[in-house]
Amino acid sequence: VMYEGVMWGELWASGADRRCFGPDDVRLLEAIAAQISVAIGKAELFSEVSRYAYQDPLTRLANRRRLDDCLRALREGEGHPTLLVCDLDGLKEVNDREGHTAGDALLRGVADVLSDVASAFRASLVARLGGEGFCVVLPAASLSEAERFAHAASGQIARELRNDVSVCWGAAAGDSETRTGDELIAAADAALLEAK
Repeated sequence: VMYEGVMWGELWASGADRRCFGPDDVRLLEAIAAQISVAIGKAELFSEVSRYAYQDPLTRLANRRRLDDCLRALREGEGHPTLLVCDLDGLKEVNDREGHTAGDALLRGVADVLSDVASAFRASLVARLGGEGFCVVLPAASLSEAERFAHAASGQIARELRNDVSVCWGAAAGDSETRTGDELIAAADAALLEAK
C-alpha cells in the first residue's frame, strides 16, 4: 500500500482449500491496495485541514478558534479559568530594523517560551490571537499564579530571546460575572490596556 511514494503497509491474502491466485485475483488485490491508498490520502488531508483549522501556522500554537472551544468547554464544565493576554512590545521595531523574517523568528521564540512555562500548569493552553498578541488559559490557577507565570515568561523571553523587547500582560479570573469566553478575554484585555 503506497501513498505519495512511501510504503505504508502490505496487503496479504491467503486462499482456503489450496486455492491458487490468478491474474484476476492479483488485479483485485491491487485495486484494494489502491483504494486503501486513496483512503490514507483522504485521512491525511482531513488531518491537515483540521490542524490548520485549530492551529496558528506561524507559531504552531492554538488559534482563536481552538481558544474559543477551550473556554467554552471549561465553562460548560463549571470551571473558572484564569486567562492571561499579552502583547509583545518592540516587534514592529525588530521588523523595521531586521526584517519580517527576524520578527517571525521572534514570534516563534515567544511561542516556545510561553509553551515551556505553561507546561508546568495542568491542562493549560497557549494561543496566538494574531499579530503580537498571545493568550494563555490556566484552568486551575489563581491570579497570583498567573502573575508568577507572567514574570517567569517575561524573564525567560528577555534572557533567551532578546532584551530589547518586552511583554505586557493582562489577566482575568473566571467567576460568575464573566460568563463567556469573550467576557473573560475582554476583562483580560482591559487589564492589559491598564497595564500599558
